[in-house]
Amino acid sequence: MIADLERNKDLGYLSGELFFGFGRTLALQYWKSTDDLFDYARMQNHLRAWRKFNKRVRDNSAVGFYHETYRIPANSSEMIYVNMPAFGLGKAFGNEPVARGTESARQRLSRKARASDGTE
Repeated sequence: MIADLERNKDLGYLSGELFFGFGRTLALQYWKSTDDLFDYARMQNHLRAWRKFNKRVRDNSAVGFYHETYRIPANSSEMIYVNMPAFGLGKAFGNEPVARGTESARQRLSRKARASDGTE
């Protein structure tokens, strides 16, 4: 499914990460909107893969599954990366260097808020 999403960015999938550790695998995904996510969840490719996965693991206590969805209002997040490859929200939405006026999280969030309401 992830390879399909990477090839078809027009579905609304922005980026994702896989984490391995503590005997678990965690998949984190970033989507353009919840509507895009829900539309993809109902697509045949996803439903077929989900049914196959669920059938294989539902009676296997060694495999667990959880799903969480968070909505983040537009222009209400900020992040900073130092010596990092493209990762997380920055990978999904792009990065810009810290500059005069964006040294602090407060400044970066304030700048985004002004940009979204047209005052910048």
